[in-house]
Amino acid sequence: MVNVKRLLVKLRRDVSGATALEWTLLLAVIVLPSYAIIRMALDLLVAHYQLIVTLNGLPFP
Repeated sequence: MVNVKRLLVKLRRDVSGATALEWTLLLAVIVLPSYAIIRMALDLLVAHYQLIVTLNGLPFP
């Protein structure tokens, strides 16, 4: 029981993973919205390209 208590105290004082966790959260805050914005922009670009292709295929006299 004393070893478990000592291990829990040691884990509580250990902050070596805090930096990695902070960087991971920071990347998640930046990457996830960026992915959504890029995905929406690509969908808009595809829709615009399809509209241009459709308009170019119309038979104008």
